[in-house]
Amino acid sequence: MRKIVGLGWMLIALSMLIVSCEKSSDNPEQEKEQLSLSEALDKAAYDIDQAVEVIEQSKAYSLFVREASNKSTNPGDKPRGLNIYLKDIKGVYEYSPEMDGKAILATHGNCQSYFHRTGSSDWFIIHMPFEMAQNPHKIFEPEPGKSYNNNLMVSTSEFFYEADKNLMWHDYHLVTRFDLEEEYAGELWVDERSNGLFEANTSSRFGFTDEHFIHVETQLADTVKVGYSLENAEGVPLYSEMVAFSLSLIDGNPNIQFQYEIQVGDVRIVKSLDEDDELVYVVYKDDELREDAIVEAIIYDGETPTSINCLFMNKNKDYQIMLSDEPPILLSQLMGDSQDILSSLFISMRDLYLSKYVINMLAWQIYVEEGCRKGN
Repeated sequence: MRKIVGLGWMLIALSMLIVSCEKSSDNPEQEKEQLSLSEALDKAAYDIDQAVEVIEQSKAYSLFVREASNKSTNPGDKPRGLNIYLKDIKGVYEYSPEMDGKAILATHGNCQSYFHRTGSSDWFIIHMPFEMAQNPHKIFEPEPGKSYNNNLMVSTSEFFYEADKNLMWHDYHLVTRFDLEEEYAGELWVDERSNGLFEANTSSRFGFTDEHFIHVETQLADTVKVGYSLENAEGVPLYSEMVAFSLSLIDGNPNIQFQYEIQVGDVRIVKSLDEDDELVYVVYKDDELREDAIVEAIIYDGETPTSINCLFMNKNKDYQIMLSDEPPILLSQLMGDSQDILSSLFISMRDLYLSKYVINMLAWQIYVEEGCRKGN
């Protein structure tokens, strides 16, 4: 699929290059407007495909490749009524569950230590085996006598966690960089706040390279929202998708509003109200309504069109775009393998896998071990 899309767009790009040379045009916006809707979609799919290939080849991508069984791994109990700040865990630590053939035991209580403090730092820095980031439960299951290669460095420059003892509210902020074999392997930003059972906001962003980022936002309040995007360094999306519901009162009666938008390059598909107040899908190219395009949403079994989880990148929704003078375009076929890869990345970021199952687990463990060493 990738080769087909790539070849098609390469032919389009070549023809544009010839035309632009003949006309001596230096206006990229003019060249962009010359593309038909199907050509614009082909170009967008090609750009997304190229970005996904770079992501797959990056060291950072390996952090997201793990056994399927790990998805159900329990991240462990959150510390109840405990506030943890960067100052509480800062320092340099090495994974070292054994020393001189004996388990390192803290001098107070039954605390077992899995990490050895090796230095001071204003950051929270962990050196650990890479495979333990892929399988975090192995941190607490060391093999006797085994020599571990601490080839992954996890450097957290910002860490803030506050919560009440009943976990009815919490405030969480994180900035972490990963280096594998002394090479850049990504950077993670997370902000999460909750207040009660029905108010929560989360934003997570991961940089695979200096130019390729995955961004996920969720919101639970009067407006319920989920948003995915594949962005460049300037935050311009190559792909984005958003669904939102909002509840308000009009004359004392509940009023539910539904918003949905998917963007592939310069083409947007928006769900909106028509003249008869019916929900329909419309297409925009470069913010111009394309009345000649008809969109059919394909909803798979078990989902409803107004479900908050009914998203193209959740792979339970598809689109067929029909043009008056061209063959129909099925979005999943156009995206090919890129949909599968991006879907997996978006879901992992939505579930906060790296922050909850890796960074937080390390932070809780170091906090406990430091308390044991200090006799607290």
